[in-house]
Amino acid sequence: MINLFNKKARNVTIQCTKQDLQINGVSVGHPIQLNQLEELFGSPTRLITDEKYTFQKTHVWDSLGIKVTESIGSIHGIQCLFASNKKLKVKPKQPFGGQIVYK
Repeated sequence: MINLFNKKARNVTIQCTKQDLQINGVSVGHPIQLNQLEELFGSPTRLITDEKYTFQKTHVWDSLGIKVTESIGSIHGIQCLFASNKKLKVKPKQPFGGQIVYK
């Protein structure tokens, strides 16, 4: 698959409908797999393993402002950080600079 992203690119568009999730025009199947996201975003900048629950991991794309939570090989959430939040234990270094569209 073609990598739609390079590390300098910041134009991420996430489009959600009741039937589909698309990232930059590419449908992302459910359950979401980490390798699908890596094809779109490249390799995560950081991988953080929960100290207490080692089966829980957070993958962070610092330059995109995106983090993904994974537990037992399944993606449970994609988070886009728009503003700094000191309460978050793990957060991207840059804010999300893309668009989220719900239709």
